[in-house]
Order: sequence, then C-alpha cells, then structure tokens
Amino acid sequence: MAKIIGKIPFRPRAVSLLSMGAIALWAAPAHAYIDPGAGSMFLQLLVAGIAGGLWTLKVYWRRLKGFFTPSRPSEGDGDEAPQKKD
Repeated sequence: MAKIIGKIPFRPRAVSLLSMGAIALWAAPAHAYIDPGAGSMFLQLLVAGIAGGLWTLKVYWRRLKGFFTPSRPSEGDGDEAPQKKD
C-alpha cells in the first residue's frame, strides 16, 4: 500500500514509527514521580477490569448456552385442561 512520491515509495507506517522514535529521543526529562496512591489505584483498576471481564464472559456464556440448549417442557404445559375448584 505504498504510494510513489517521486522515485521514493512513501510508507505512512514507517514515517509514523520514525517520528515516534524521534520524539522519544529528543524528549526532555519530566522530573516527575509516581506516588503510592497511584500504584494502589492502578492495582484497583486492574482487579476491577479482571472482575468485570469475567462477569461479562459469564453473562454471554449463559446466553450462548441458553440459545443452543433446548428448553424442557414444564409440568403445566400438557394438553390437559386446568381443573376447577368447587
């Protein structure tokens, strides 16, 4: 998917990788730190993401399983008429 500009093929992916590499090499130091609260927040985010993903898999697994499992007739689904109480 390279376009020809002049006699040099233009590859957008290669240009973007080169520009990201140049930015990383010439970036100034940040002089920053990560406090302990950020670490615990990241851990909480990770645990919540795993729990949410497992819950989502559980819900969709039940839906998929219910779609392919034939339903069983219940006891009240027979051909008999309901009995009247006197």
